Amino acid sequence: CNMLATYLLDTMPFRSGADGLILKAQTEQNEDRAIKMFELDSKEKLKRFRNEVAIAELLSPFPGIVSVFESFQSRGYGYMVMNLAEQDLMDFIETVEHISEEDALFIFEEICEAVKTLHS
Repeated sequence: CNMLATYLLDTMPFRSGADGLILKAQTEQNEDRAIKMFELDSKEKLKRFRNEVAIAELLSPFPGIVSVFESFQSRGYGYMVMNLAEQDLMDFIETVEHISEEDALFIFEEICEAVKTLHS
């Protein structure tokens, strides 16, 4: 069963990271998604994929953190399907000239809650 076939994928990568590419996709219900692809050509890469999925699933309930809908492996690749975020925190910081103290405090508290969850 090829789970990837249930998505309409953009042909150009949306983003790239240390461990894989992120593609924009749409579900059969026209919902936007991001699909992160991991090459699984070693035991170490498979371990990193499984670890990233576990952490992402743990953090999914937090506001401002993308939700993971599913993950699967097929043909030597791992896939993590998430809601599509057009920008991340670094993108936001780079595009604004000034962040209010109130906004900075809110962002900092959200990051602290995520780190607390990771360490509990």
